Amino acid sequence: MTQIEYLHLWDCKLDDDDARKLVDLLKNQRTAIGELILTQNCIGPRGADAIGEALLEKKTKLKVLSLDENCIGDYDSEETKPCTFFEMLKSNITLERLHMDRNMVGDDICHVLSENPSSAIYDLQLGHNVITDEGAKSLARFLKSNNKLRALKLKGNKVGNNGAIAVANATRSRARDLPMVELSTTKNKLTKKGVAKIEEAEKGKHLVQVEFTTHARPPHHDDDGS
Repeated sequence: MTQIEYLHLWDCKLDDDDARKLVDLLKNQRTAIGELILTQNCIGPRGADAIGEALLEKKTKLKVLSLDENCIGDYDSEETKPCTFFEMLKSNITLERLHMDRNMVGDDICHVLSENPSSAIYDLQLGHNVITDEGAKSLARFLKSNNKLRALKLKGNKVGNNGAIAVANATRSRARDLPMVELSTTKNKLTKKGVAKIEEAEKGKHLVQVEFTTHARPPHHDDDGS
């Protein structure tokens, strides 16, 4: 039987029910799927839970999971939160690349990631979501406790000066395998003072890349973004 190592289902209009149908495939050890791309679909919290259930299986070999441009953060209560998916992130030690840009996810996902010091994730993409300073501070703890994380994308969130500075300090604390972090002044609440503090915290290492909007620099006021 031919093994399936890569499964790319980009822009296939997959929903939660379709995601559940993938569970058996992921659990089947003979498929040995290492890369699952589900970018630009309609997968919500229930579908994410189905994927999380599959990845809780010890025999799952998935290393790359892309869920960019879905709606996993579309929940408004504890009852509708993708708890199984979050539980998987707390304990998974095989995922190496997790891409979740444009998913409406917030601080919850940052908090659960920070609880897994054994995570193998080295590439974490969380751009264009609704992450605030609290989430950024959790990711800073994740950076400090896990030396595998090498790339962190936080463009287009709601991170203010406090959260960005915490991340900058965390990158500086790493003695080796220094991570690169992407931030932006678009949606993120960085001020000119905050950017200056980030540069000061880095001490010339230039690990936190702040992308400025095309027509505007960050404001001069001292809003801490909290």
